Amino acid sequence: MISAVRLTGALRRIDRNKIAEDVVKAMRAAGYTVNETDPFKDEITIIFSPRERSPYFNRIRTYWQCMRDDIISAFPEPLGLPTDKAAYLKQVDNI
Repeated sequence: MISAVRLTGALRRIDRNKIAEDVVKAMRAAGYTVNETDPFKDEITIIFSPRERSPYFNRIRTYWQCMRDDIISAFPEPLGLPTDKAAYLKQVDNI
C-alpha cells in the first residue's frame, strides 16, 4: 500500500498522470484509500524525455545535475589565454 502511495506521487512528479490514475484506480478497486505523497524532497530541474530508450541515460543526467557543482569546484580555475603569444608558441615547439 505504501509503495502505491509513493509510486503515484512519483509518477505525478514526472508528469505521468495517466499511469498514476491507473494505479490509484487499481488500489481503490482493491479496497484501499490512496493518499498520494511525493517521495522526492528536492525539486527535479531536469526535463525527462519520454522518448529516451534507456533509463540509465536519465539516471546519469540526474546524477550529473545533483553533483555538478561539487565536481566543478574540484577542478582548478582555468588559466586563460596566454598574453605573450610568441613565448607560448616557443614553449609549445620546445615540448
